[in-house]
Amino acid sequence: MKSWRTFYSLLALASWGGALSPAFASSTTTTVVSENAPSKSISTQQVDVEKFAQQVVTEDVIASLLFPKAIATVIDKSQSKTHILIVTRDGELVIVDNKGEGKRFPLMLDNLYTKGQGGVLDILIPSQFPDDSTVLLSYSKGSDSANRLAVVKGQLSLTSGITNLQPVLEVAQTKDTPVHYGGKLLQLEGSALGATHGFLVTTGDGFDYREQAQVMSSQLGKVLGFTIDGEPLVNHPFPESPFIFTVGHRNPQGLVQGN
Repeated sequence: MKSWRTFYSLLALASWGGALSPAFASSTTTTVVSENAPSKSISTQQVDVEKFAQQVVTEDVIASLLFPKAIATVIDKSQSKTHILIVTRDGELVIVDNKGEGKRFPLMLDNLYTKGQGGVLDILIPSQFPDDSTVLLSYSKGSDSANRLAVVKGQLSLTSGITNLQPVLEVAQTKDTPVHYGGKLLQLEGSALGATHGFLVTTGDGFDYREQAQVMSSQLGKVLGFTIDGEPLVNHPFPESPFIFTVGHRNPQGLVQGN
């Protein structure tokens, strides 16, 4: 599957620790001169993409994935095994072990809506796992005339899938478009915003509702902050809209916390 080839190509890039091997890159030094500032030299790398691509080794880990939407990993330290978890659009969890053997489990999501860009959108394994087996899923729910983004939590077992699903958060507004859900999850590390178990989720603007991204009374086109129990973060930035973390987004498709 192309998604797995991309995955292993990214692993190959990461193995250089953020820097490309000299075999695939050449350095260029540019001197920048400003009128009222000392000159300085800036080094950049030019990548020979074709040469690099010829050296990348790819491997099909698992096949027959129908619309895979998100990947997470779980390391079983007791058995020195890494498990790869994939969720598919239509509500399937696939757990792949070190040998490439996959187990498939249905996700019993309430009112799952899979049209357009909808379906299961993301999975997040909190850092407390496996001491706490709780995991998060985001997905679209509803109907053609009224659908929205939802976040749920459940208990993950590597042998039986995710069970005991419970609602955590739903976007307050429904919409009649099957697009622009966002749905990407992030756990806030450290003491960010005073949350011991704080999370963020992106929400899309619903495409035809793009103006709502700037409206503070709407949760469309935002990043929302919440706890594992579905409460607002302690030190949320907008007192009048306690779940809103940032505003003004169209269809955000990734979240990373910097240092």
